[in-house]
Amino acid sequence: LLVQHGLSTLRALEKHGLQPALMIHWARNLQKTGMSLNSFYEQKEYIGRSVYYWRKILLSLKTVKKDKSIPEPTDPLFRHFHNLDIQVFQVAAYEEEARIAFATLDAVEGRTDEALLAFEAKNVVSYWNLAILCQRKAEEIENDGMLPEEQGEHRTYLLKRRHYLLKIVDESSSDPSVADKVSN
Repeated sequence: LLVQHGLSTLRALEKHGLQPALMIHWARNLQKTGMSLNSFYEQKEYIGRSVYYWRKILLSLKTVKKDKSIPEPTDPLFRHFHNLDIQVFQVAAYEEEARIAFATLDAVEGRTDEALLAFEAKNVVSYWNLAILCQRKAEEIENDGMLPEEQGEHRTYLLKRRHYLLKIVDESSSDPSVADKVSN
């Protein structure tokens, strides 16, 4: 991330651009860093940049889906980073990561309902994000001075959060890598 300090964005897929594997690496690290920050504005900035790169990656993945190769930059910005061939069978997983990044940005920007819909997938990262969003919705209701009729909605969000956290616990008992997925 030090390389990008002072730059608004690194170029992607141009003469001096980034190789696709590096863009994926970059997008993942920007999102991971953004999620670890406490400042709303820094979170929004890092995750927003991550989404920018995921959009560029999705364009490359369309090429891979057509069984075509992605052209390498003629003069790559980072020569020491060895590019990896992206296989057709990997495309769906990368598209899912991009979808989660978009939903995470929705959540950070306060578009909670859109984020809730986007996270309705059946994987641990989505369960974690759904738990966080349910907690946030419950806190919003609580902070607005809970009326008696809102107590049921507040309780529902807390129960949903508990449900998603229990799903994570269930999956972690059979798959030790779950903790790494949630912490990233």
